[in-house]
Amino acid sequence: MKTLYQCEICGMVYKNRKDAEKCEARGRAKVYPVGMLYSAGYKDIVFAVAKNYPEGHSNFFAAWAARDNGYGDNYGTEYCEGGSVLYPPDPKLPAFQRMVNYLTRHGIPVTVWDGEKPVPLEDWLGR
Repeated sequence: MKTLYQCEICGMVYKNRKDAEKCEARGRAKVYPVGMLYSAGYKDIVFAVAKNYPEGHSNFFAAWAARDNGYGDNYGTEYCEGGSVLYPPDPKLPAFQRMVNYLTRHGIPVTVWDGEKPVPLEDWLGR
C-alpha cells in the first residue's frame, strides 16, 4: 500500500510529502475587492474588479472596463476576463473618472491597485 499526500488548498495528490507541502506553500488565491481599479497593460482602458472566482491557488476574476479607444464602456452590462498581471491605472484618463463615477453611483467602494495591494482611492490619489 502506497501513501499519497494531498494539497489542502487545491486538492492535487502527490507521491511524496515535500511536493504536497511545496504546493500548499503557494498559498490561497488573492481575492481582490469588488470595485478595485487597475490597468492590464492597455494605455487607454481602466478595469474594475466585478466578481471573484477563487479556486485553489488561482482567482479567475471578472472585470468591468472603461475604454477611451472607441470600443465603449461595459460596466454594469457585461464582463471582461480578469488579467493575471495588474498595474496601477492612469488617473489622468477620462475612463478612470467614468469608472470612479460608475462605482460611486452604485455604492461600490473604490480601491486602486498600487502595484502591490489594493488601497482606498483617496489614499492613492494623495500619494
